[in-house]
Amino acid sequence: MLKLDNFIKGLGFYKVSIILFFIVGIFLRVMFYSYGRPLWNDEAALALNIVNRWNYFAPLDYSQAAPQLFMYLSKFFYLIIPAKTFALRVVPFVSSILSVFVFYKLCINILDKKFSQAGALAVFSICYPLCKYAQEFKQYSSDVLCFLLILLSYFYLGKISEKAIWEKILYGVFCSLLVWLSFSSFFALFALLTVILIFNRNILKQLFIPVLITGVNCLAVILVNLHLNSNVSLHSYWADSFLNKGFLHFLYLNISNIKYVFNIGLPFFFIVVSLVCVFIKQYRNYKTYLIVIPLVLTLVFSYLQVYPYSARIILFLIPVFILLYFKLIDFIKLKSIGILLVLLGLLPVCIESAHNIIFRRYDEENILTSLQIISKEANSGDIVYISDGNSILYEYYKPYVSLQNSVIIENTRYNNENEYIENLEKLGKGKTYYWVYAHHPKKFERLRTVYLWTKNKPDFRMYSDKKGNALIRFTIF
Repeated sequence: MLKLDNFIKGLGFYKVSIILFFIVGIFLRVMFYSYGRPLWNDEAALALNIVNRWNYFAPLDYSQAAPQLFMYLSKFFYLIIPAKTFALRVVPFVSSILSVFVFYKLCINILDKKFSQAGALAVFSICYPLCKYAQEFKQYSSDVLCFLLILLSYFYLGKISEKAIWEKILYGVFCSLLVWLSFSSFFALFALLTVILIFNRNILKQLFIPVLITGVNCLAVILVNLHLNSNVSLHSYWADSFLNKGFLHFLYLNISNIKYVFNIGLPFFFIVVSLVCVFIKQYRNYKTYLIVIPLVLTLVFSYLQVYPYSARIILFLIPVFILLYFKLIDFIKLKSIGILLVLLGLLPVCIESAHNIIFRRYDEENILTSLQIISKEANSGDIVYISDGNSILYEYYKPYVSLQNSVIIENTRYNNENEYIENLEKLGKGKTYYWVYAHHPKKFERLRTVYLWTKNKPDFRMYSDKKGNALIRFTIF
């Protein structure tokens, strides 16, 4: 114990804190990933593109959108790793782990006080949305990593030699790969180029080759994904996430997004204060522009209805919100107030992550268990209802179960409770029905509706869990 105490004292409180936050951040991500929870609807929709096709330069099926390199990397791991759920989530998981280290390097370059750097890393490491998307088959974790890598690369541009062409080509290829891996890379690249034009024009000449290589790839990515801008389904889904509905809506989205990070909306006001302080005190500092420009550009794109400004779509902006919050702490000379602000930012984040990850309170869509029960119990002529938009989950998981050929699969989708009841009343007699639930925004309400209608029916049986996944069996004579 004495040796351990001496080792810790030798490292110092700051280094011990940083090591601790690295360990906690990695531990939470590994723990969440290890649960291997079933894919939810959006993951299954993207996963079906991995299973069923090779061409990711054409529009994806099921109204999905994802960068091409992300899809091909995911396809690679899907083919070589037997455990398919874990395989699909390898890219997000590895990206999230790496992003913890890259974010810390960015903190060192952006934040002045070690106190602020440690606090920012703590929030980033423990932040539930970042941990959540470390184990979800979507591109949002790789968005964060690519965004951070591009911003961090600014601080190493001076090391690119004017004479070494291979270094310039390598940097151009590096940025180009990130563009193909993440759409959010455009926001970081724009910030990078703007800061260079304003503060560091003397290196423009030596960056001609990487800018040319990256520019060609940016144009290619835009042309390949141009169809996304005219996708009616995607625009309809994210309609409330565009900033063109007045000031109150603008305020609401900003508070909601910052609450999404910190678990409370109060840090919004500190981030606004930080923005004001940053531009008053450091308006000539390139670091200010490097972290603020991506946020401003996202707001502009959202107003133009090009890019939604909401939750998981802007996961890459979480580092910006955290850096702005702790930039304010950089300006505060009174240590007690600084500690109070750190606790205000950190404690709600810790509570949410502990509540959701450690105690498994997160939402989960599990259609597989229901299908496995049906495969054991269903007889010839029985009818299985894959209801309320669960057809995508069914399509993905049906190869994992063996349903009899004589079992009839029907997909239903009702707009409201009255339609539900009306269609239940129309069910044919002399049949046994299996009603499957896993995905729906109002899962518990719909489940209750069907349960109340079926509970007195012959042969009634219900399988359910605490997360609203259920299978109801009943017979109509």
